[in-house]
Formats: sequence, structure tokens, C-alpha cells
Amino acid sequence: MYQNRKRKWGWVFVGSGVCIVTISFVTYGLVGNEKDVNSSPVVKYAEDDPTDTDVAEQKIRSILYSNGPENASLNVARPGEKIISKVDQDEMRSQKMAVTGEMPVPTYAKIESQPVQQANNNLHNIFLSGNAKNSTGIIVPLKEHDGKKQDTSFDAMKAASLTTLVQREKSNDVFRDVHKSVLKERQPGSSFPKQIRASKRSITGDDAGTTSRSVVALNELSRSAQEPDISGGDEKVEFDSRFLNGNAKDVDVSRYAEGNPVMPGNYNLDVLVNDQLKLNATILYIDDGNKNISPFVTEKTLTQLGIKYSLKSQDKMKKAAEDYYNLLKVTPGIKVRFDQETQELNISIPQLYIENRPDGYIDPSLWDEGITAGTFSYDVNAYHSDNADDSSDSVYSGLHYGLNFGEWRFRSRGALNWESGNKATYDSQEAWLQRDIASLKSQLVIGQSSTRGDTFDSVAVKGIHLYNDDRMLTGAESGYAPTIKGVANTNAKVTVKQNGNIIKQVTVPPGPFEITDITPSGFGNDLDVTLTEADGREQHFSVPFSAVSQLLREDSLRWEVALGQLDQDGLYHSPDIATASVYYGLTDKLTTYAGFQSTDQDYDAFLLGSAVNTALGAFAFDATQSYATLPDIGKWNGTSYRLSYSQQLAQSKTSVNVAAWRYATEHYLSLSDATNIYDQLKHTQNQAQWVISDYQRLKDQLQVNITQPLDFYNEYWGSLYVSGSWNRYWSEQSNTQYSLGYSNAFRWGTYSITAQRSYDENNDSDDSVYLSFNLPFEKLSPNFKKKYGFTDVNMGLRSDSDGTTQLDASTNGNSTDNRFNYSLNTSYSADSNLSGNNLTQVGGNVNYASRFGPWNTSLSGSDRGDKQMSLGASGGMILYHGGLVFVPDNIDSANTIALVSAPGAEGSHVGSSDNQIDHSGYGVVTNLSPYHRNMVNVDISQLDNSVYLDNTSATVIPDAGAVVEVSFKTKVGTPYVFDIMTEQHSHIPFGADVYDENNEWLSAVGQGGKVLLRGMKDTGTLHIKWGEDTSQQCYVNYHLPARNDKKNTSMLLSSMLCKQNN
Repeated sequence: MYQNRKRKWGWVFVGSGVCIVTISFVTYGLVGNEKDVNSSPVVKYAEDDPTDTDVAEQKIRSILYSNGPENASLNVARPGEKIISKVDQDEMRSQKMAVTGEMPVPTYAKIESQPVQQANNNLHNIFLSGNAKNSTGIIVPLKEHDGKKQDTSFDAMKAASLTTLVQREKSNDVFRDVHKSVLKERQPGSSFPKQIRASKRSITGDDAGTTSRSVVALNELSRSAQEPDISGGDEKVEFDSRFLNGNAKDVDVSRYAEGNPVMPGNYNLDVLVNDQLKLNATILYIDDGNKNISPFVTEKTLTQLGIKYSLKSQDKMKKAAEDYYNLLKVTPGIKVRFDQETQELNISIPQLYIENRPDGYIDPSLWDEGITAGTFSYDVNAYHSDNADDSSDSVYSGLHYGLNFGEWRFRSRGALNWESGNKATYDSQEAWLQRDIASLKSQLVIGQSSTRGDTFDSVAVKGIHLYNDDRMLTGAESGYAPTIKGVANTNAKVTVKQNGNIIKQVTVPPGPFEITDITPSGFGNDLDVTLTEADGREQHFSVPFSAVSQLLREDSLRWEVALGQLDQDGLYHSPDIATASVYYGLTDKLTTYAGFQSTDQDYDAFLLGSAVNTALGAFAFDATQSYATLPDIGKWNGTSYRLSYSQQLAQSKTSVNVAAWRYATEHYLSLSDATNIYDQLKHTQNQAQWVISDYQRLKDQLQVNITQPLDFYNEYWGSLYVSGSWNRYWSEQSNTQYSLGYSNAFRWGTYSITAQRSYDENNDSDDSVYLSFNLPFEKLSPNFKKKYGFTDVNMGLRSDSDGTTQLDASTNGNSTDNRFNYSLNTSYSADSNLSGNNLTQVGGNVNYASRFGPWNTSLSGSDRGDKQMSLGASGGMILYHGGLVFVPDNIDSANTIALVSAPGAEGSHVGSSDNQIDHSGYGVVTNLSPYHRNMVNVDISQLDNSVYLDNTSATVIPDAGAVVEVSFKTKVGTPYVFDIMTEQHSHIPFGADVYDENNEWLSAVGQGGKVLLRGMKDTGTLHIKWGEDTSQQCYVNYHLPARNDKKNTSMLLSSMLCKQNN
């Protein structure tokens, strides 16, 4: 039994089973003396100082706020909030010894203001349950006085509970579940199984594994023994071996005497701080010299966790040339909980000792630069066409190359082209060297790259390009969001909603507050804020939110610099160029930005602008002044103005986006305009006036998009959109295009209709209308796909002002394993002028997802005799220190990759795609998010029983473009169940440890002396220990029989004799 050694109160709980735990209330700053063994701890709070009811009520409130009494010390009561004025001492004394029966107990999160009697009842229920998790049983007070254990009610408790426990047993169903869990292999660092369950014999008298009348531990209660809560204080608990009966008495529980069932060793764990996942790290559990097994970490790990620490030499141990520090001693108030089942270490620490970092922050030292690797991908398409006049063949292959070494990434892109009658040509398109600079949160590119295009139009540059990378920011830092400001009168809850969804909820102390880490969705819809005071009063207000791309959060910075040579096709001479831009969030509503461009051809441009978020929407306005000197013309100076607007109207759900309105004076020249005009004037014989008059220089431009969902009386009637663009040039030419569209769903599918009108530079108009339908077959006939293999049909009808009408129809399908996708299509076009230009075409295509990448083929023909055929394939490969791995995806410069190793797990899916582990044990995930946590999973649902994975998921935080190696440890081989007996033909004690000849831990003995092992040598020796004495150890010499042909079954080796002398 776990008992308190200090003079503190604990509750012994005997549930409807055999797991017996103590739930202790850790209290701080209590005054007065503990009075008698039957005194309620809650009453004691009030009795300490009857005049100071606030103190007592705050301590009671902290218990009510907790998820269970064992966590009460982690919650701080809010001053001034009164829920319970007095607890009836006599009532508590009478109820605390009662048997609760099957009384359901709610799980408490937070109890707001309640009537006194209701709060009292809730408090009683928590104490009577022993745990706020649907537990039942008897509560017995237990106390230690002057260092002597006083188990005042053990005999009475056992006698009173025995009949009740037998009556309430869950028997067969629960026993079978536990029996299965016992036979699971326990990995180093997995949950301590299940020794505690052996103590069921201490009450029922049943022998482990032989009774059908089994009383088992409730999972939620056994967790308190499996997941030790280790604090940095002096409080210790002790396991009372008197609760072990039968041959379970032989189990050595000395290593659990301090309530800490963690074995010394290295553990690779997910580490959480106050329930927030921070990193995966190696934690050393070491004997600190006081018979305590404590967690030790490096100083680097503490920094990565964001803990404010103070290191002392006496708390240090050196392991593998590194200094490790006792985690429980690095800062005040720290507590840890090691969940050995999930391999998580949860650190609880006061907020005062945590670095102020935004939610989701990841220390740059955790970024994984990956391994040295070469990448190659291809996209090949061969095309053949044949018509009445001619036939032709062509082959195109897009190629991507890459090499990763350390933090550097080399990338190159090119294309190989061949056409019949011509030689093959190769065009090298881009090549660059890239790496990140963590201290600047930026990317450095040397070679060919393009600027972002958010300030000036994007330009391609050969040279050096340095820019900040928003991917290195947390979600609460990137993009734009307004600041929520207000004043709270008490400890208050702030709830922020957008479109009715909660996007942020925090608790703030009395006084002014600011919330800066909001992460809204989209580019609009105002934020609704509710401030709930401690007494239940509420304040409601709205914060305008609309965004344009130029807006940043307050104090945020975005910048870019590029130096080199302009990389533009068609020029006789490429000028040298320098360009830069910077954005800065002056306030949470105002952003200012500036930029410049300059070339060695006497061209300069300067831009200055601002963006603002208002209740009427988000606006951005900027002006650009250009200066150019043109050959034979002279100086040309001009100005361009640009206005952007975005708004989401919450009530009508209307979205308005004026992407850009521009106006330029006649002598304004963009960089592209100036370069092209200068190049023609300098290197051709064309006269200046003709060059200027023929060149289309933009005069004004307008682009508008409006979307309107049609929601009336809580019914959806579809969506309507309007879009248009208007461009005019100083050459008096113009072009205009606008469209109107409507889409909706109906019983059998979806439909849309679009009307469009456009004007070309000669002001000639072209009108068209397009109607389309999508009809999933499953809505027409649920068994259609199963019978015929097709999933849906698409139809479209297009008519234009030239009198041409075209009807299209297609159907799609896929195989049951989704490896094959196929479609058939046909079209018919008719000319209303009866010119005989009617045309009918029929075609089809098939795609196959191979383990090397997708393959595709298509065929088509028409009633005019035209024929086309194509073949295509794409894929990639990775070359690294372990060999060559094929990638069933096209790898380009944007991919960040996980190279997954799981030997023997062939056919398992990895990640969220259809990629699989190949026959060599490797798989690839190509869509990781750089600088963020990515969970890489292996789906083992289709694996047979001969393959076992220690873990099926891993977390990686890769650099951009990295190839990160992720290894999963596997055991391959027929699983064997060893049925082991002692020389006296009795079962090996439940929970005994099993080691191999190299003294490596393999598993633990389950019920009935059974052990599940796999990956074993054909012959060998097992060393079994349930204590340090030689009489508590024995050896099994085994010889495995021939392998079972049935892969999904295990083999039982019965009556294996364990001898004390090997």
C-alpha cells in the first residue's frame, strides 16, 4: 500500500477490484495542528483559523477546480470567490466511511458559482469516490503519526469489503481484457504492468490466472501506481507489501518502495510542459544517491523546454561526456509525471518559471537539418499525334536535381525536349544553393531565384537573395491579426469567436489585458469577444478584422533583399539589379512598408505605402516613383498608385476583394518596362517613337471579386460570385473581362452556371455561357460502383456568341485499392451557322500508382480521323548512406522529406499518403511542414503477427528541404508464448522480469507464468528474476521448434522448466 510518511492526510481507496492506491492532498501554508485520525481535511482547513474563512474557502475551491483530489495542489484558488461558507463536520465523518455503491461521479473541470448545498454535495462526492473518474468502493482514513504507520482500519476494511467486492465483480469480460494486456510485451520504459494486479489475491484469495471469479483494477485507479507523480519536495509514499498474498508475496517490490516504478536507464520521451508538447528528448533516470530514481536532463534540453532554471553542481551527473542535471532540482515547484504507456513526461511548473514564448514556439536548436542525401525526380511525357495532313512525335522530360549536405541545399531544374525531325535539346532553367539562417529567421539563396512580388512585381535574379521566412514563426506570430484589449474587474475568462467558432480562450487577472496571439481564419470576419467575470457578469464587444496581404501584426517585420543580374529571357543584355523591401507593423491596425529597385541602366524606383484594418474593411495604399534615362529619349519620370481593399461582411457573409486598383502617369515605367524599352533602343535600329508607341504600358487597372453565399431562413440556396478585370494602356488599347457565376447542390449532385463576357484590344466582344453537372453514382444507386467500377459522371454545355455549342461528358472510376484510376470522355461541338464544322471526339485515360511513381496513358480520336496517344511517368529517388530508395512522388525544391526505415514492415502505409514501406524496409513521406512538428506514422493494420514495432509514430521538426531519417525499431519473427514453471512446478510470480543472455530486458511474466517473446534465436537461455536473492531467480534453456506457417498465429511452448542453476 502506498502510504504517506509525512504528517499529512491521505485517503486509502479500495475499489471494486484489487488496485489499492492512496490519493494525497498536497497542501501549502497550512497553520495549526492535525487533530485526530478521523478529522476531515476539508473541515481541518476551516478549523485552522475560524476567523479566516477566505483562506479555507480558497483551499476548498482549489480542490473543486481539480480533475481529482490527487491534482488539487496544482490549482490555485481565486481570491475573493466564496462558494462554501461551512462544511458540516459530523456529516463528513459519517459519510466518509460509507460504501458508495455504484454511484456515478462526474469529472470536474471548473465549478462556477453554485448554491452552498450543491457545492457541498459535489465536494462530498469527490472525497467519497477517491477519484473523479467513476470509481467505487470504501474510503478509509490513513495517517502516520510521529513516523509510525497507523493502519487503523485494515482488518475492518478487508472484512467489510470482501462480500461487496465479490458481488460487484465484472468477471469474465474484464478479466479477458486484462489477460490480453498482461500478455502484451512490456518494452523498456513502457507501463509497469501489472504487478499491482497480482494483489487481487490479497482480497479474493483467488490464484492469479486460474480463477473465473476475477476482480480487476479499474484502469483510472491503477494509473496512479503506473504513472508516478514525482515532486521536488520531501513527501514520499511507500508500497505496503502486506497487500500481496499468495505467490505474489515472492515478488521483490523494493524498487517500488518509494512509489516510483521507473527503472534506471535512458528513455526517449515526448516531453510536455504544463500539458503542452515541447519536444522529444532523451531523459536519463538515475539513482540520485538517496535511493530515489530521478529524471536527469541536459542544460540544452532545459533551454529548449523554455524553463527558467538555476543549476547547482551537486545536482549534476556526467554521462557520455555530457552534464546532466536533476530535473526536480532545477527550479522551485517543479513536478513530473512519467506516463510509461504513452512514453510521455509531463512537467508541471509554475508559470513564473517558464519563459514567455508564443504558443507553438519551437526552439531553433530542435530543427533537424537532416542527412546528407541526393535527390532526383522526373516527369516524362511522350506524345504522338496523327491527322489527315501530318503526324508528329515528341518527348518532354522535366528534371529536378538536389543535394543536401549539412545546412546547405543545392537545387537545379531543367528540361529535355525532343521532336521528330530535330535533335534533342536540354535547357538548364535554374540552379541555386540555399540554407536557412536561424538567428534572422531567414533564407539565403545564392544563384537563380525570384523575389516574392508583394511590393514590386516579382523579378528573377542571378545572385544573392536574402529574405525572412514566415514558416519559422508560430501560427500566433505569422500573418495578421488584431490585438484584443480590455479591462477585467476580477479573474475573468476571455473567449474570442470567429464565425461562431471559438479560436481563443484565456483567463486574465484583474486589470488591463492584451491578447496578441490570436490566429483567425481567412482574411476577414470580425472577432466577437466575451469577457466573463468571476461573479458571472459578461461583457461583449467586437473587434474588426479584415486583412490584405500587406498587413502585419504589431511589431512584426517582413523584409527582402536581392543583388545580382536580372534573369529575363529575350534580352540582348541583362542589367545588374538591386532590390529591397521592408514591412513593419506599427500598431495592431497599421502597417507601413517601403521598397526600392535600381539597375545599372539608369533606372530607379522607390515605393512607400501603408495598410490599415478598419471597421469598414482593410485598405492598403502605396505610391511608386520611377526614374529612368532612355537612349535617344532622355529622362522619363513618373508615378504609379495602387489601392487594395478587402472586407468580409459578417451578417450577409459577403466577401469583397478589390485585388488591386492601379493608375500610372504616362512616363511611369516599371522595371520590366524600362528594361525592355532600354534593350530595344540600345541594341536595335528601331526608332525611339516607334518603340514607345508599340510598347503596351499600363495606364490603369482594376480587379474585383465578390462572393455571396445565399443563406435564407437557415437554408442554403447556393453561392453567387461576380469577378472582373479592366486594363487600359497608354497606347489606347484595352482589354476587359467579367463573369457571373452561381453554384448549388441538389438531391443527386451539384451544378453550376457561368456567364462571361470579354473585350479584346480592338473592343470586339465575346460572350459565353457554361452549364455543368456532377452526379455521383452512389446517390443514384448505392451498388453502382461495386458493379461497374465507376464513381461519377460529369456533364458540361458551353455556348458562345460565335454560334458554337459544345457538349462534354465524362465518367471516372477507380479500383478498390485506389491504385488504378480511369476515365472515359466524349465531346460534341456544332456550328449553328451550318458550316459543317461539327466534331465528335472520344477518349480515355488510365493512371496507375506504382511504387516507383504514377504511370499514365491516354488515347483519343475524332470522326475526322485525328488520333492522339500519350504515355507518361513521374517519380523520384533518394541516394543516401544506406543506398537508393525510390520515391512514388515528384520531388521538387519545395519538398521536405522523411525517409522512413521499418525493416520487415513491407506494405505498411506511411504518412497520410498512399506511400508504402518497400521490400527493403524503406518508405518516404514528401509533404512535411518545415520548422513545425510533423507526426510520421506507420500504419500496421495490414501487417501480420510476425512483425512487431516498438512505436508506430515519431515526431520530426525538419529544416526546409531536409531529408530527415526516421527509424522504427522492429522485431520480425514468429511470436512464442513460453509457459514457464519453477522446479517445484509452480507458476513463476506474476510480473517477474525476463532477460536474455546479454542481460537485456525482454519482457515481464504475465498471469499463469506465461511470457510472450518474438525475434528469438533458435536456441538460447532466458534469465528470470523476481528478486535479488538467488532463490528468486532461475534460468530457462530453450530450443524453438520449426516456424509456424500461419504468420498471424503465435506458438505456445508449454511446461518450460526454469532451473535455479544454469
